[in-house]
Amino acid sequence: MKAYYNEFDPKAAAWLRQLIKDGNITQGEVDERSIKDVETRDLRGFDRVHFFAGIGTWDYCLSQAGWGGRPIWTASLPCQPFSAAGKGLGKSDERHLLPHFLELVKECKPATILGEQVAAAIKHGWLDDLYAEMEACDYAIGSAVIGAHSVNSPHIRQRLYWVADTSITGKTESGYRQSHSERVANDAFGDCADDIEWVYCRDNKYRPVK
Repeated sequence: MKAYYNEFDPKAAAWLRQLIKDGNITQGEVDERSIKDVETRDLRGFDRVHFFAGIGTWDYCLSQAGWGGRPIWTASLPCQPFSAAGKGLGKSDERHLLPHFLELVKECKPATILGEQVAAAIKHGWLDDLYAEMEACDYAIGSAVIGAHSVNSPHIRQRLYWVADTSITGKTESGYRQSHSERVANDAFGDCADDIEWVYCRDNKYRPVK
């Protein structure tokens, strides 16, 4: 098993290399380039691909959870454009790198992707964009906002966690691949679902367009 770690910060990248050397995270390569400079060919041959790798938390947790050698990508995309502590520029901030990440997803089609973002990004339409693009690429996707207090930390620190998977995207008898929103509609309304237009809302629920 081999991992690719993309981390722009030199100090974090140095720490990743030390963690690899000490055997604390999966053996692999650390790439300090911006995600904007990464190409599809750079990702070939890796079982785990970690963008914005930080200090390797995703890889460490995957190993602790017994994920094994199944292919997976992770991405803790920059939160500064959306954080309450920042300027609130949102998608106009140059550090909004979701579009660049999604381009690599479209080209490589990893089977499973795990990601994390600050919860405040939802009000900027970040989650709407993510769902729209991932479903257009035939991924089933789900998300939840979880606070640090949920694991007994003495502060809230809410984070948006999401998972996208190609293996659980449903198909109809005709072989047409359904999006997650379509399956929600079909489960709830059966044959009438085709006449209903659904939209993903910021409260993490699908609702019919009236």
